[in-house]
Amino acid sequence: AIQFSFFGNSTHAAQHPEEGVNALDAARFTFTGIDALKNYLRQDVNIHGVITEGGNNPTVIPDHTECRFYIRARDREYLNKIRPRIINCAEGAALMTGTKMQFEHFSNPLDNLINNHVLSELAMEYLKLEEIDISPHYQDTHFFGSTDIGNVSHICPTMYIEVAMNLNKEQFTI
Repeated sequence: AIQFSFFGNSTHAAQHPEEGVNALDAARFTFTGIDALKNYLRQDVNIHGVITEGGNNPTVIPDHTECRFYIRARDREYLNKIRPRIINCAEGAALMTGTKMQFEHFSNPLDNLINNHVLSELAMEYLKLEEIDISPHYQDTHFFGSTDIGNVSHICPTMYIEVAMNLNKEQFTI
């Protein structure tokens, strides 16, 4: 979770645009750079971003913008490897526009899930014995969401599993 902040110089867009340093352009170029970078990353990488501050009036060149990105990869090692390249996109955008850039992490990092196969096998045996169905969306080794269970799995044996919710309408009355 990275937030990029860009600082420029505000001015009226029609009267003196040459005096402005457009922070919104820097945010837009950051998105463009990251979109281009995606072509050179592994297939398991997901990068999603939003502009959280982009200016207040279209007639004023914005002097401050912020954008936030979530960056996901199957493993922490690769995520750490590509993180500087993503920051470089924002630094390049700042250089192109003449803005100043700062970045910070706006939430705690989440590590990849290490699913303990021994625990998973035991759970599957128990669920089968109890006639509890596994969710059709569950794939033991392909869980790829954002959750702190991944952080836990790096410290102690952990398993992740999804069970199906088979509700019989006759069991419930409204």
